[in-house]
Amino acid sequence: IRNNRLTYLPKLSYMSELVFLDISYNHISTISSHDFSGLYKMESLCANNNKLTILPPNLLSECPGVRHVLLQN
Repeated sequence: IRNNRLTYLPKLSYMSELVFLDISYNHISTISSHDFSGLYKMESLCANNNKLTILPPNLLSECPGVRHVLLQN
């Protein structure tokens, strides 16, 4: 869902087999741990070039397998 001018993260819980999520180049300003609920197999998150300013400390608590996170702006 990279480069789609999204302002929020759509519900992804039905994508339980998702391993890599790329939400880069959107207009997302906030994300929470609830946005990743059900993504237990996710290993990588790429959220470069969004409007994120604050990330909650428990952001990836629903995703114990995450090993790579990219948040560059």
